[in-house]
Amino acid sequence: MAKKKKKRRLRVGRLFLLLIILGIICFLLYYFVDIPIKSITIKGNDNLTDQEVIEIAKLEDYPSFFGTLTLSIKNKLENNFYIRKATVTKGFFTVKIKIDEEDILYIDKNNTKYSMDGSKKDDKSLCVPYLINEVPKNKIKRFKKAMTKLNKNVLCKISEIKYYPNDIDKDRYLAYMDDGNEVYLTVNKFKKLNKYDTILESIGATVKRLGPHEVQINGSTISDVTIDYDSIRKIRASYYLLGALLGKYKKAEVPLPGGCNIGSRPIDQHLKGFRALGADVKIEHGFVIAEAQNLHGSHIYMDVVSVGATIN
Repeated sequence: MAKKKKKRRLRVGRLFLLLIILGIICFLLYYFVDIPIKSITIKGNDNLTDQEVIEIAKLEDYPSFFGTLTLSIKNKLENNFYIRKATVTKGFFTVKIKIDEEDILYIDKNNTKYSMDGSKKDDKSLCVPYLINEVPKNKIKRFKKAMTKLNKNVLCKISEIKYYPNDIDKDRYLAYMDDGNEVYLTVNKFKKLNKYDTILESIGATVKRLGPHEVQINGSTISDVTIDYDSIRKIRASYYLLGALLGKYKKAEVPLPGGCNIGSRPIDQHLKGFRALGADVKIEHGFVIAEAQNLHGSHIYMDVVSVGATIN
């Protein structure tokens, strides 16, 4: 019985010694064996390049794999203005980084970038609009909240935005789109701008973004000349589609601009011009319907100066 107990003690002692040796080996490997990180995988970044993420994490020299702590990398990343949250894992001599970026809403005239809760001034180029004037302090929080409702691809389409109140609405803004359109928005209607792409796509056009300020539109696939009311009713410049569709397809059905009646946002000079060119134009149920089998040239005399009507 005593011999069995002694043997057990020896086995436990050997096991304990083995664990200590393994612990020492792991400690030495962790701190002294210089096996560098072989590869770094990054996901979730849009505003930041892969190289910028690597530099923020201090991994540009591909340091020792064992000496690099995931928690240390995570803390460095999350201390950066552009990163809201980071997840870091290690594989077989690899580091995988997944980041959730901060939503950058706009840039001011001093090149300061603004998120909902912070700001940073630097020279980084981002695909977000420039705020070209001042928003009153009592309006800025509501403005920022409205901007957070815009999809990233729509933010990228806005070149500039400005605070543009009138006597009726003190929370009104004007967005200059990168395709040349101007869109008036009240602060509680920003989300509707997310339908901007769907206007052309809804009639069959192919819209492809080539870069921050370059869009390729293929109109050869257009199969419908009726513009959806919900897609365009809040956009002031809807009437520009009348001339484009009428000239190419001989017919157009477009909602009245901005959801307003002719009396409050006149487009009579546009309609007068279409009729002078031989088109039959009528207004039914909030839509301008124009048809012309044979358009012809004509002298058009406008009652008032109208740049939009001239374009159409």
